[in-house]
Amino acid sequence: MVEAITFQTIFQFLQTTSIMVGIVYYLMILQNQQKSQQQALDTRQAQLLMQIYNRWDNPERCKAFTEIWNWDEWTTFEEFYNQMTPEKWVTLNSLVLFFEGLGVLIRTKKVEVNDLYLLLGGTTIGILERFIPILPEIRENIGYPTYMSETKYLYTEFVKYKEKHPDLMQ
Repeated sequence: MVEAITFQTIFQFLQTTSIMVGIVYYLMILQNQQKSQQQALDTRQAQLLMQIYNRWDNPERCKAFTEIWNWDEWTTFEEFYNQMTPEKWVTLNSLVLFFEGLGVLIRTKKVEVNDLYLLLGGTTIGILERFIPILPEIRENIGYPTYMSETKYLYTEFVKYKEKHPDLMQ
């Protein structure tokens, strides 16, 4: 009788131990899987940021940025509009389309604001702060009420990030 009880006890102990080992093993697999998924996500984020950088750092975009930066200063919409030519509109829109895409990526949280700000924030704010004050008049004049909407969103998010992280301006 003692042997049967001992055998049953040992068997139950082994069952319990096996279940516990199985659970621990499963949890370890889940944890490793989560780490792998995070690494894959980080890699995709880095690839996306490099693709954005490569789109920014090309001769056409650099030329557009330099041209706009060297346009005559304006303080009113009229001063801005009087200097605009069809070629200047093309130059402006080539940058606007790029910034619109960045705004969408931030709004939909495909890219983190901090990553994009560290990559392009200073120059983006520098160029867009010239346009944002006259944006309502630009929209009205060209009959496009949502012109630069995602660009403005991008600018606003960058400014907020810059204000929260003044140490980045050193």
